[in-house]
Amino acid sequence: GVHNGSAYSYTGYIFTDTEMIDGEGHEWTIDRKGKVNMKQHLTSEMVSGNSGSGYARVMLVKKETKNNYAENIKEAESTWTYWGAQTYQPFIAPRTGTYKVELWGAQGGSLNSSIKGGLGGYTKGEIRLEKGTKLYLFVGGQGGQGGYSGYNGGGAGYGSNSSYPYGYSGGGATDIRVLGNELAWNNATSLYSRIMVAGGGAGASSYDGSSWYAFDGAGGGLEGIMGNGGASALSYKSTRIPNQIVGGISYTANHPGAAGSFGIGGNGYQNYSGNGGGSGWYGGAGGAHVGSVTSGGSSYISGHNGCIAVNSSGTPVAQTSSGVEDSYSYTGYKFTSTKMIDGEGYKWTTERGDLIQMPTHDGTTVMTGNEGDGFAKITFVR
Repeated sequence: GVHNGSAYSYTGYIFTDTEMIDGEGHEWTIDRKGKVNMKQHLTSEMVSGNSGSGYARVMLVKKETKNNYAENIKEAESTWTYWGAQTYQPFIAPRTGTYKVELWGAQGGSLNSSIKGGLGGYTKGEIRLEKGTKLYLFVGGQGGQGGYSGYNGGGAGYGSNSSYPYGYSGGGATDIRVLGNELAWNNATSLYSRIMVAGGGAGASSYDGSSWYAFDGAGGGLEGIMGNGGASALSYKSTRIPNQIVGGISYTANHPGAAGSFGIGGNGYQNYSGNGGGSGWYGGAGGAHVGSVTSGGSSYISGHNGCIAVNSSGTPVAQTSSGVEDSYSYTGYKFTSTKMIDGEGYKWTTERGDLIQMPTHDGTTVMTGNEGDGFAKITFVR
């Protein structure tokens, strides 16, 4: 921690062609200079400073140890990660080839370390893209407290007064779309063009912590996963979980929460602090009452047997799956080598299978379900 009188790090790592710009857009050499602005990291637009979360990018500029052009291209940037932007993030295929797409849905909002929102699901597949193909990533946000919905479709949770503490909001789904440029996350045309979706978890809720509490409505596979809770909460649980053709339905007596719909989790019943349903291909219902039990959203992959696609008007192409062809998106994009794992760690083929867990974001180990915000990763395969 002692200054060495030099700009050079003691580690021996030194940069050349350096540039430093402050958050008001001014360039720095040995002192502050004129305003030059910086390049926005998702577009070519010049901005004064970076809004929202931080961002980092590493790019291979030149490879000096080999001369084979094909090897240089293959070993250049080959993995792209996306998270936390609260808006669409574009991916443009830099070369023709096969890409692996992995998506993790967001967790629902949590009351505490014991009463947690449902964990997000996981979807994966490989797809061949031509150079210049442009797709759009919408990464789900974790649900929060009263009225704060998880980005990309999490249903809102509410809190009305001191007698009814907050129900927490559902987590947003993470998806990849063919249409998305400058379109809102909930634009119908954009939602219909989704080709892969990882479901988000439902929000948690608690009233007295003994009989009125709800947790763990995980993001699902072909269907959403219903949560757990105390005896009173279970008596108000949703009457239908979302699947490939319909959204979840809330407990219907007295004070129902909103039904889940295509790409959107239902809002909780506001007057009684209901919790929000998780988003997904179809979303889970909103909670009917403080502490009532609901579900996360379902997942979808174009090319995964058991999934059911929609046409360009948003109508399911079938009522029950009769084969992998029913899963194919009207856009023509479809995946191979697919995998779908719900937020409780169970693998889905045409039905729920064994507990296998899902990979962590860096791929070095496994986890039961995705905690926190959603995540997306695209990897050049070959």
